[in-house]
Amino acid sequence: MSLVLIEDIDPAIRVLTLNRPDKRNALSIALMDELRLAILSTQADLARRVIVLMGAGPVFCAGLDLVEASDSSLAHQSAQLLASLYETICTSPLIVIAAVHA
Repeated sequence: MSLVLIEDIDPAIRVLTLNRPDKRNALSIALMDELRLAILSTQADLARRVIVLMGAGPVFCAGLDLVEASDSSLAHQSAQLLASLYETICTSPLIVIAAVHA
């Protein structure tokens, strides 16, 4: 199962959907890595202008996966990947929209 669903709305817009609804789309190491790579690949497509981030299920994103973050063998990797994901989003030349639902 893919943790990030990719849907091209049109040549300029790509929707990336966090796909861990059973865990309220909590940012696990695997999800953060897959999302970061999906953003980078979207940026490489010169026709793309917009990335829309969505969450599968009733919750957009619960935040960091606290099970992994509290595991001393994974905490550092989780923190580094979260910082890398944030940097990738913030420095993206594309418009990034979070389609948060209540």
